[in-house]
Amino acid sequence: MAGNGLQAEVASRVQAVKSLSGSFKQQRSISVLPLLLLSEGSFEYTRANGMIWQTMAPVESIVTITSSGIDVGDGSSQTVGSAHVAAALLGVFSGRFDLLKEQFTIDAKGDAAEWQLELRPKSALVAEQIVSISISGRQAIDTVVVSEANGDTSSISLVTETITTDK
Repeated sequence: MAGNGLQAEVASRVQAVKSLSGSFKQQRSISVLPLLLLSEGSFEYTRANGMIWQTMAPVESIVTITSSGIDVGDGSSQTVGSAHVAAALLGVFSGRFDLLKEQFTIDAKGDAAEWQLELRPKSALVAEQIVSISISGRQAIDTVVVSEANGDTSSISLVTETITTDK
């Protein structure tokens, strides 16, 4: 299954998810540094309220992502790139590919059992920050890899521990 058919299948599958929660590990590679930056924490997604992303180590922080925007809890602002990554994650978690297609081109690969979506920004402003966002999964999202224009990359591995669906 390829292209739009796979996108529709993945969208249908994730739209059935009412809520899910689990843990994450993130590896960030900064092009000018020889070492990886590691963080870990938990996440919770509900269709009604969006996503809560709680980093536990090395520094504690909470980010809330909803259709209204991003709240980092400390009053700081988000960059264009991080706002679009957050919107892309929420779009995939909610299955709102119609909204994703407004901001990104989407290339779908694989099949319904194991899929990968490659998102590339349509806007030149966003493309100055983000080259691509690769999202892969099975029943839910398993990994997210963000490639930035400056050569930095972030790889996030998600372990879903609980999931509630309509079906």
